[in-house]
Amino acid sequence: MPRGSVPPPLAVMLGGIAGATCRWAVLHYGQTSGSWPWPTLGVNVVGCAVLGIVATQLPFAAARRAVLWRDGVGIGFCGGLTTFSTLAVELAQMLRDDRWALAGGYLGASVVTGWLGYELVRRLTHRRVRVSAEVRN
Repeated sequence: MPRGSVPPPLAVMLGGIAGATCRWAVLHYGQTSGSWPWPTLGVNVVGCAVLGIVATQLPFAAARRAVLWRDGVGIGFCGGLTTFSTLAVELAQMLRDDRWALAGGYLGASVVTGWLGYELVRRLTHRRVRVSAEVRN
């Protein structure tokens, strides 16, 4: 391993700690009294957007930095930040309370906004990278 590089398991661990800590803070301090779980939706959308950045910038990064981004940020941070389990528990609670429309809306909003966040960032960063490559040629 090159001197000064971060081993991938350590990058995943540190990224996971940072992501889970951010998620805890948002879910703990962002609790709402309403029935819509905004904090969970928020961390999942942000996680998808960050993953969009990592996925689109990875091919253009130097090898050592790419591993740090992919493992530390993409796997660790985004894995720790996003929370499918909380989404599933919230959906189950809505269904138990016979709030079917709310559960359907929440599931749909989670999937659509997560995909849109990822896709928006991917397209914006891809366009920027493509334009900068054209300028160099």
